[in-house]
Amino acid sequence: LSAGAVLQPLRTVLPVSEHEGFLGVMPACGRALGAKLVTFYPQNKAIPTHHAMILLFRPETGEPLAVMDGRLITEMRTAAVSAVATKLLARADTKVLTILGSGVQARSHLGALRLVREFTEVRVWSPGNADRFAR
Repeated sequence: LSAGAVLQPLRTVLPVSEHEGFLGVMPACGRALGAKLVTFYPQNKAIPTHHAMILLFRPETGEPLAVMDGRLITEMRTAAVSAVATKLLARADTKVLTILGSGVQARSHLGALRLVREFTEVRVWSPGNADRFAR
């Protein structure tokens, strides 16, 4: 990005006020052309609150190349960034991991962080979901 080889405008957020949600659009162009589209509907109960798709196009022609699920990729990327930061910044002798919350990101972070540290204890704080997370 700092070299100017990639064009990545700010995220555009389209409120879907009547349904209490929003659509976020995150385009980028460099050697590839693509966009991530994500919806967030916090009131969803029986389905996830977030849904996402990643679209890739050939930059020379605009030809579609791939349509991918964005939720899993986002979970993995976010947790991977935390794991890299933990590996580089946390004390090497850390044995206790504490996770605030027990949703999707908690589960993916636990998996990623276990790849860079050996924890003897994992603590989860989540007033409503900790028991289900522990299983």
